[in-house]
Amino acid sequence: MLRLQEGRVNIFQSRIFQTNSTVIDLGESVLICDPSWFPDEIKAIKSFVDEYFPNHKKYLFITHFDFDHVWGWESFKDAFIIAPDISNFPEIQKKCLFDWHNWDSEHYITRDYPPRLPENIDFVLNSNCSLKIDEILVHFYSVPGHTADGFAAYLTGYKTLIAGDYLSTAEIPWIGTNSIEYRNSLLLFKELIEYEHPKIIIPGHGMPDETLITCLQNIEQALQYLHIFESKAEKDKEAVMQYISSFPFKKASLDIHDMNQRLTNLTGA
Repeated sequence: MLRLQEGRVNIFQSRIFQTNSTVIDLGESVLICDPSWFPDEIKAIKSFVDEYFPNHKKYLFITHFDFDHVWGWESFKDAFIIAPDISNFPEIQKKCLFDWHNWDSEHYITRDYPPRLPENIDFVLNSNCSLKIDEILVHFYSVPGHTADGFAAYLTGYKTLIAGDYLSTAEIPWIGTNSIEYRNSLLLFKELIEYEHPKIIIPGHGMPDETLITCLQNIEQALQYLHIFESKAEKDKEAVMQYISSFPFKKASLDIHDMNQRLTNLTGA
């Protein structure tokens, strides 16, 4: 597991899918985001928190209920949980538990707990809102598109943006609801970045971005991909392939593109 540090922001990157779990020292409290994947990686994150923040109040932020973002919540079930209201998304809840069980079974993974989701959420995310933790104001933004329940967080003072499964440097946009919602979320990120000038942008997968120009360029390219994707014009296939080829893991991005196409064929969106 790769650990990156930027001031009080610690990012633990899994050895699979470059999945990022974030631990942020807020003073008297510590914010933990999306702890995952493997049991040893989750234990490493917990050991880090236990060692460096033994007396801090713990806050756990779940950006969305894709299974790979909730594996480790049980290790921090004593934390104050901040998450979307999963009861509003029964299909997402069902899929999360199914995918969790299925993936562990297929890969011979054993954990100290069965697949299950938090029964109680202390701070329920239904729409854009804010929460003050110690002296840090954390703004939460609804960002549907990848999933219906997705949320991002911006920490003022720390100028840190936790983007959930957006703004990835490792993979192309992964559309889970429809391209319109995905575009609107990208435009929200663009507006937020241009206004707040965050020092670090943490995607769910891929390397964190500290260069705003690069991140804004990536957003523009993603918007162009959505435009071309929606047009379905034969002449644009080459541009899509060029875009996909610009990512480091072409096979994965091709697979995501195929899933985007299948979703569009199913929903017409």
